[in-house]
Amino acid sequence: MRTYLSQFIPYSEDRRVYPYRVIYPMHLDCINFAPITILYGNNGSGKSTLLNVIAQQIGLKNMTLGNDNEYFDSYVKKCSSSISLEGVPEDGAFIRSE
Repeated sequence: MRTYLSQFIPYSEDRRVYPYRVIYPMHLDCINFAPITILYGNNGSGKSTLLNVIAQQIGLKNMTLGNDNEYFDSYVKKCSSSISLEGVPEDGAFIRSE
């Protein structure tokens, strides 16, 4: 089983705009990924927002609409990630269920 994304570091700044106000309260310094990584939490806790940020940050095509907030792109650019030597497949995509 391959792991393409090994680490994601969300940007930590407390701002009252989306997505800052959703991700900052999670108090995440770093997410280290395994071949299977499970994100869990209550409805509205920011799981989907975090996945949207990660997908855009590593360059996955988003197959659905969303995240057209002016602050979203600037937030994504401030995050960082580590990709394995194999890299993310060029034909990789992120499909949401909503």
